[in-house]
Amino acid sequence: MIVMFFFFFGDNEEESILDFLAKIPGEIDLLINPSRSNLLIEADKRQSPQFPSYSNLVYDANKETFEAHNKILDDFKSRMGTEFLRDGLRSIGMTQQSLRLKSQRLRDLYDRLYNQANSFIDIMNGKTRKLCSLFLEQLTSLLSSLSKLFPAIEKIIELVEVLKNILDGLEIE
Repeated sequence: MIVMFFFFFGDNEEESILDFLAKIPGEIDLLINPSRSNLLIEADKRQSPQFPSYSNLVYDANKETFEAHNKILDDFKSRMGTEFLRDGLRSIGMTQQSLRLKSQRLRDLYDRLYNQANSFIDIMNGKTRKLCSLFLEQLTSLLSSLSKLFPAIEKIIELVEVLKNILDGLEIE
């Protein structure tokens, strides 16, 4: 069973973005957990046996990345309602209709990916792989904007980019 997180960016941009940030670890887990996705299983099959498995490397990197996750959330919460955050979100296009457009695209890709996957994300299915790739690109785009205000988000972006690179590498064979 896939646990679905619905990204909903409502009228309160700050609360919506905080909710979005809080759900990121679960989204990453859905892609790297072998009971939910074969992304790392397929990558490991193609990995030379003389090198560490992608599964081990990604799990370790994921743990390290999200050890700082609560600090990111606390930093965001501490700035909610401040001029810094309001002006910052406005300057990076994360308010009102612009935010709704970006979040709607992410939500659409998310829904299509998990509806296509049903209960297991089979990365070797071409349509599923493409949807996953588009989802990771849109996720990176949103996180990149937010990293301009909260540089610690860069650690999450780097992990998402590595996952996208692993995914894209599966198409080569």
